[in-house]
Amino acid sequence: MMPRVAVALGCLLLAMVTPTLGQDPRLERAVPVDPIAAVVDAFDSHRFVAILVNGFEEEHRFRLSLLNDPRFVSKVDDIVVEFGGSRYQDVMDRFIAGDEVPYNELKRSWQQTTQPHHVSDAPIYDEFFKAVRAANAKLPEQEGSASCWPIPLSTGR
Repeated sequence: MMPRVAVALGCLLLAMVTPTLGQDPRLERAVPVDPIAAVVDAFDSHRFVAILVNGFEEEHRFRLSLLNDPRFVSKVDDIVVEFGGSRYQDVMDRFIAGDEVPYNELKRSWQQTTQPHHVSDAPIYDEFFKAVRAANAKLPEQEGSASCWPIPLSTGR
């Protein structure tokens, strides 16, 4: 008896919501858009734009695509990441500015953090910071360069 009630309630809810989709223009169905253009366009009306980072390969490729897109690079001055340690901000600043930084020193930036993750040796972090460095290298000197700022987390102690 219980499954029929659940199905009936589900159908009733669907019947109540469906007719309103065509009546209220705010409830129109979403239309797929180019994701890079959507992020770039968001900077026209927002000072800060957040992008979810879970460390998955597809999301990583998307971030790299953003960093390789001239529209994104021309609008963004600072990038804040969770996968970095603020203790090594000076090291990261030098690296993304184009200075030579020994790799063993550089990798501490994403390996020694306050984040509770166990993937600090994943190649996506190295690739991300190298992509920021490459994007900066393409900018004319008068435009400056993007900074990468890790979020410092307090342990509350």
